[in-house]
Amino acid sequence: MYWFDPEFDATSLWSGVYVNPPLCDRLFGPLFEAYDLTNEPSSITTPVLLVLGRHDYVVAYTLWKERDRAALPKLTYRLLDESGHTPQIEAADRFDQALIEWIATLD
Repeated sequence: MYWFDPEFDATSLWSGVYVNPPLCDRLFGPLFEAYDLTNEPSSITTPVLLVLGRHDYVVAYTLWKERDRAALPKLTYRLLDESGHTPQIEAADRFDQALIEWIATLD
């Protein structure tokens, strides 16, 4: 489930969007299957903002273990309640606030 509210109608979000099936097959097949962010996290030296929804069952926040988060030295981690896979839509005010606060910390 993508949305905290199971009755959310996402139809308008996809209006006019072209989906390229061969690209999706490649992306969600061999590319993501072999992808491992924890392989070399120390190679990511830029600041990172990670905002996750507590009710995201596609990319669950529980996949981000404490040790994985600790491996990214410049990671800012925010977990938003009452949000699923798209906190920027479902919890826009809280997402925007987290983003504004994070930007303010950048050099």
